[in-house]
Amino acid sequence: MKIIDDKSKIAVEYLKTKEKGYGYARIFIENKIVGSKEDLIPYVSYLSSGLNQIINSETISKCVFETFNSFNLKNIYYYLKANLDSENMNTYKYHISFGTFTDDYLIFSFKYEDKIYIVWKVVNRNTIFSDIANLKKNINIFSERYDIMENAIQNILERVSK
Repeated sequence: MKIIDDKSKIAVEYLKTKEKGYGYARIFIENKIVGSKEDLIPYVSYLSSGLNQIINSETISKCVFETFNSFNLKNIYYYLKANLDSENMNTYKYHISFGTFTDDYLIFSFKYEDKIYIVWKVVNRNTIFSDIANLKKNINIFSERYDIMENAIQNILERVSK
């Protein structure tokens, strides 16, 4: 499998198959795996969709961010999850989907000031994918300056499309 970019920040590992546009892929965010390399997917479209969603993340309100940041920012995951379908505080706009190879995860992304934050957790304890089954099920959070993330994601998308 080929790796594009820096696994300690954000990177993609992928393997093309003979069928054009299909292959196996997974994402690394701060050396943590997101997705399964065991699921045959249309990797270019799935990766493009999810990575573009991250770059185009909505800005979260200062009130929400500072409330969780002053206590424990990882708890923002529970707020986002609890309000996915809420009429008053719909947080679905922060939900990220990379397609079927990340179905075992719940992933959110948002902007605050000059950074992008990605918050995720493995939510399926009975996954069929062995590379996900062995992962810890705790909440993960990663943040990076927007310009650095934008450059990394553009590099990944350009290289994976070739």
